Amino acid sequence: MDSEGQPGEIVGGVVTVHSLTEASLSGAWRNARGEQDSFEWRLNLTTGRTFEGRRDPGNSEWCGWRQGSSEPDECGF
Repeated sequence: MDSEGQPGEIVGGVVTVHSLTEASLSGAWRNARGEQDSFEWRLNLTTGRTFEGRRDPGNSEWCGWRQGSSEPDECGF
C-alpha cells in the first residue's frame, strides 16, 4: 500500500547482496491507478524480520516487520 492506503504491485526488481548482514531490493511498482514509481528497500539479514525503504524521490518512507518483531526505530532512510 502507498502512503494514501492504495494497493499496488511490484512490476520489476533487483535484489543485491551487499554483505552477510545487508541486502537491498530496488525496482518499480505500480499503484491501483496505474501510476508507476521506483523504490528501494534495505533488508536486515541479521534477523530476517525487518525492512526499511523509501519511494523515490524519497518522500514516502516504508518499513515492515514480521509478527512478534518490533517496528524498526527508523521507518525509512
